[in-house]
Amino acid sequence: MATSIVSEIIAHRGAGQGFAQPGTPPENTLPAFLYAWSRDVDADAAEVDVHLTRDGEIVAIHDETTERTAGAPWRVAERTLAELRTLDAGSWKGARFAGIRLPTLEEVLATVPVGKRLYTEIKCGPEIVDRLARVVRASGLAAWQVPVISFDFDAIRAAKQAMPEHECYLLVESEIAVETVEQAGLDGIDFFYECSPGLAGRLRARGLKSVAWTVNEAEIARRLLADGVGGITTDLPRQMRAWLVG
Repeated sequence: MATSIVSEIIAHRGAGQGFAQPGTPPENTLPAFLYAWSRDVDADAAEVDVHLTRDGEIVAIHDETTERTAGAPWRVAERTLAELRTLDAGSWKGARFAGIRLPTLEEVLATVPVGKRLYTEIKCGPEIVDRLARVVRASGLAAWQVPVISFDFDAIRAAKQAMPEHECYLLVESEIAVETVEQAGLDGIDFFYECSPGLAGRLRARGLKSVAWTVNEAEIARRLLADGVGGITTDLPRQMRAWLVG
């Protein structure tokens, strides 16, 4: 993996959510991930959000609907991939991004360089897991390169059962019993940075890993790293690297 004096710097949705960086490509699109891997950013990893389409394909998009980033009030689960591909997923971020399409997970995985990782967030439920496992294994990437994360406990537990060779993290935005994660056989927790400062230490003591989201301030990142957090998910990966590495 890329060398750094800090743990992983993870590019949130590739180029960050919404307008966190107005000049960068739209979140969860191929240009966003290529930006994350670019020499200027050199993120150690990126994070992608995925949903299952009506016809059983996996598409990269954060919301349950396409309204915010593609201008149509469609529910992703109720549309086919072909239908979703007709939408413009770039114009909302600026005219120069017009015509960008929603990518499939296969396409996003194909952008991942040697030595980099793609944290794949399940945004729906366990129904995606069988297809997810097939797509990830067909990508040719090593298991360590594709950690899986989710707020949905049933989904992440199912992912770990179907993909035991992959790191699987439960996403949380409040304190949670470490034993819950341990008993489910998960590898750790991906937590909101305002959770207890001692959480990373408690995880480490039980042999579990930790990632924090979404951190856009150097002072907070330094505090988390001092606590032993293994990765920093940020909307500002280029800036975060400069702040923490120099």
